[in-house]
Amino acid sequence: EIEYCHDAEEIRNIVIRRIGSIPDLIKTLLLLEDESEFQWAFSCSIVRQVMMHKSSIGPWLTCMLQNSQKAVSQRAVQYLHLVSEIIEKDGGKQHAREELYNEVSRLKGLIPSMLALDEKSIEDIATTPMVKRVLDMMISRPFAVSVVFFDALFLTVLILAFRVSVVGFLTGRDPSNVLKWIYVANTGIFYFIIREIGKAISLCMITRHVRVYLLSFWNLTDILATVLALSSTIAMRVNFTSEDLDLDDLGVLRGCLAVTTGLLWLRVLSLLKTINCQLATFVLAIVQITRDILWFLIILVTMIVSYAQ
Repeated sequence: EIEYCHDAEEIRNIVIRRIGSIPDLIKTLLLLEDESEFQWAFSCSIVRQVMMHKSSIGPWLTCMLQNSQKAVSQRAVQYLHLVSEIIEKDGGKQHAREELYNEVSRLKGLIPSMLALDEKSIEDIATTPMVKRVLDMMISRPFAVSVVFFDALFLTVLILAFRVSVVGFLTGRDPSNVLKWIYVANTGIFYFIIREIGKAISLCMITRHVRVYLLSFWNLTDILATVLALSSTIAMRVNFTSEDLDLDDLGVLRGCLAVTTGLLWLRVLSLLKTINCQLATFVLAIVQITRDILWFLIILVTMIVSYAQ
């Protein structure tokens, strides 16, 4: 093929494509144990150019991300940082970058593979230009857009109906009218119950490390909001059937309704941060700052409570 080429640029592209087509070449380089050899390999111009070619991408990337050995998965994270660094510094042709993004977005199980990482690593790679671009492409697909649309629609219905039913219940309005709004709220609740069950089953089928994601803060917030919303609507319906209903004796239920409302609004924040990069960055910064000053907050609360007595 090279024999019939007279253009140096074309010859270079053929060589890069041929090298990139070597099975698991980049994976082998990433698994170099000697750090000096690793740094030298990925500082070579030819390797950096091969990394920017779509032929270098393969299922090895998702396999490394899902690997139970943290050293291996961290190498995959490092690879995503290296590619992002090359894109930012060297640039490269727009067409080649788009082909690389498309190839990565077509990898089977890419998102579940990233969810298999620990929370810090997920936050780390989510801010890289390459991953952000790939996620933007995946989110803009019709199915993903439909899921986000219905999530937003049913969440709006749930919050609106839940708040109207709570206000009606606590102010002693007509029970039949309040029950109608409870039924409307149940529509959103059952949608999210099915959604969470389907998400858990799907993740269990495509990754072995689903526990990391299921126990993450935002996922637990979503699940807790749905469970408390269901429990609250059931409690309101049960109290409506009680003949000796006394709103002054419902202190526990009032507290549950207040907590549920707060968690539902946190779910709004969780939804918005998935579709807005700036908000996601801001939320990530707030969470990180809170973690860093956690012990200070504990001491502060202890001192306030001790003197408040």
